[in-house]
Amino acid sequence: GGQNQARAILTGALVGAQVGTDGIPKRFLDGLRPASELLALCEELAAQIAGER
Repeated sequence: GGQNQARAILTGALVGAQVGTDGIPKRFLDGLRPASELLALCEELAAQIAGER
């Protein structure tokens, strides 16, 4: 909790921005509900951001 939670969120965001969704271990995704919808939203957001450059 506390500052460690914030550090974990920031670290995950930075690593995710660098390696994309392929860098997320499958075991982490298996516990998400609904993982497929969340991944689709992430991919759509990434495509929008990439299109702005």
